[in-house]
Amino acid sequence: MLDDIFKFIKLLKLEISFTGADVNNLIKNVSEEKIIRKLDFLNLFLKETSIDRSFSDSWKKCVSNSCLPLRKHERNKLAEIGNFLGTTDLESQLSMLTMYEEYFKNYSKEAQNEMKKSGQVSFLLGVVLGFAVFILVL
Repeated sequence: MLDDIFKFIKLLKLEISFTGADVNNLIKNVSEEKIIRKLDFLNLFLKETSIDRSFSDSWKKCVSNSCLPLRKHERNKLAEIGNFLGTTDLESQLSMLTMYEEYFKNYSKEAQNEMKKSGQVSFLLGVVLGFAVFILVL
């Protein structure tokens, strides 16, 4: 999931660089990409834009209501994107998105390392329990 958010941010950067579209169209254009369809907050946001709310408020609401399995700090970082997107000049937005891209790249690496560690522990635990059952059966 973190990889999808990383891809989403990359697509945002490309869209901003080449179109300079307003934030609502920017999100609409990026959300049409197949590689990030799993990010449910984008669909929530597209439905939310018809309501009279600021981009930032709509974005935060959609990210917080998302069903994505994100840790609190990951969800907060994703919600922070709504604070600057569309409110600063293009260079500042690109710079900020690059910073968030790095955050999510690092979060993704950390999550992969945690999965490796827990997989190794599970394997070791399975082997130990297997030996214990074998000894008890004898």
